Amino acid sequence: MKKLKTVTLTECALMVALSAVLGTLSIFKMPNGGSITLGGEAPIIIVSLRHGAYYGLISGFVYALVQIFTGFHPPPAKNICSYIVVILLDYIIPCVCLGSARFFYDNFKHHKILCSSFTVMFIRYVSLVMSGIIIWKDLFPPTAFALQYSAIYNCTYMIPETIITCLVCLIIHKHKMF
Repeated sequence: MKKLKTVTLTECALMVALSAVLGTLSIFKMPNGGSITLGGEAPIIIVSLRHGAYYGLISGFVYALVQIFTGFHPPPAKNICSYIVVILLDYIIPCVCLGSARFFYDNFKHHKILCSSFTVMFIRYVSLVMSGIIIWKDLFPPTAFALQYSAIYNCTYMIPETIITCLVCLIIHKHKMF
């Protein structure tokens, strides 16, 4: 039992490290945060699907901490509440939700990998849109509506990122790697 737990924790740590490395390999970077990577979220989703939501959520949280320490974007407003909201909506919630893929896996009858991967990426997107509406609205053009601008801005990189992540998860699953 103890050896199995050690192996699982080691795999989780390696997948967090792989996510961090893949996250730095950007295909395209947005000017105010966000990028298209080579499937940087896929390793956290795979941890959740392989070992369950418990290990997935922990791995997602650790990945969020890595993201905060390696690429934190400070909010335009310089008060403590803004920092807390940015940490929650731009880092903690989007990264931890990746680890919840196993919760959704059992709710689908067909295409479980694609559907659970897409679901957690959609939750990630919603969190990022909410952050844009609440915090980043000061950077929007003066005539822009916060919801529309944030939704479109985040779509420009989250749609390709979601497609890449879902494909990576599907390819790894098809090759019986989990």
